[in-house]
Amino acid sequence: MLPPRVNCYYVYMDKAQAFYFIRPTDPARLAAWLDLLNRDTLPVRDFRARPGETGAPVFDVATERLSGQERARLAGFVARQNGGRYLDALQLVDVGSVAVPAVGCELVEGT
Repeated sequence: MLPPRVNCYYVYMDKAQAFYFIRPTDPARLAAWLDLLNRDTLPVRDFRARPGETGAPVFDVATERLSGQERARLAGFVARQNGGRYLDALQLVDVGSVAVPAVGCELVEGT
């Protein structure tokens, strides 16, 4: 009698399919993220930084991969950092247009 047949499927993910996160390298910035966002990493849309409005490299935050509470905390963080209104920042977060400067952040691969 033959042993039962086992189907094995291997999934190979390329860089476009994998999930990436950024983490601040500065301990003070990391402490601020933990205090205000309650997380030490943020998901990003692409593993490559793009040029921002000023030409400095930025990572686009993948806000769709955050929970509602995490999006609310991020909006509060953005409003505090930019000195704007919370509702305006929440709208930016909801449409996914939040960018974080790439300088001082390291890229971390996740699943």
